[in-house]
Amino acid sequence: MKYNGFTLVEVIVAFGLMLTLLLSTLPIMMKVNMEEAILTDRRKVTAILHDELLKKVNAPVVGVMSYSIDDFTNIHVSFEIQDGLVKACADWTSNQNHTEKVCLYGYRKN
Repeated sequence: MKYNGFTLVEVIVAFGLMLTLLLSTLPIMMKVNMEEAILTDRRKVTAILHDELLKKVNAPVVGVMSYSIDDFTNIHVSFEIQDGLVKACADWTSNQNHTEKVCLYGYRKN
């Protein structure tokens, strides 16, 4: 008796399982990479905002400044005084066309 057909069924089932596994993990990997890029942009913006806040915390408050971290991402930084604190906020549009905002506060020296 020949069992060559049984081997073919095993190969087809194994290929189907591998294909299912691949097709289910591929979207997850793409989403993780996209979120990683978003977090990288947030870290860059927060670092720029922190550096500018340190420069401007004891200087007269400047209204709005603009920066660019990539060729596509423009950051608008604004400063204002709230309750004795300097509030620095950065606004930008992410790659997914979502408007993001980060604010940091700093104390002024007396």
